[in-house]
Amino acid sequence: MRRSFFLLFLILMGNASVLVGQFNEKPILNLENEDKALLNWGYFLGFNQYDFKFEYKNDLQDILVNKSVGFNVGLIGEVRLHEHFDLRFEPGLYYGSRTLGFPGFSEESDAIREVKSTYINFPLLLKASTKRIGNWKPFIVGGVSASMNLGSNEDSLDDNSSGTFRMKKQV
Repeated sequence: MRRSFFLLFLILMGNASVLVGQFNEKPILNLENEDKALLNWGYFLGFNQYDFKFEYKNDLQDILVNKSVGFNVGLIGEVRLHEHFDLRFEPGLYYGSRTLGFPGFSEESDAIREVKSTYINFPLLLKASTKRIGNWKPFIVGGVSASMNLGSNEDSLDDNSSGTFRMKKQV
């Protein structure tokens, strides 16, 4: 027990010295002019976990949703507006899958349905940042977004009994 506390103490003290080194009076600046360019480009990779929002018209049993982890990939384009403001466009592809459980059905093909979704997302964001502090530049991002579900089947004439699950195309 004492050994684990001693090890934890050493790890915390080692991290504290690294943090103090980052915030000293004259740090060695890394890429200090990188964020001063008019245009910046990049990419992102990430994970997601989608859910469903159901609006019941009748008082029925809840539909069960089993979420799984999906992935995101996309591009980042950034235009510098001001010293502390940037406009970002981050189009991306988001893939996810959920399994729905419908209570009251005896056959598994009716009671369980896997729903895969592939979204293309088009966010337009405003990034507000502070003045650079050594090698740190804190920022906050917010904006609006529109998404399109490529696997929506919204216009399909097939119904649920043929294995077609329909969702809205525009989110």
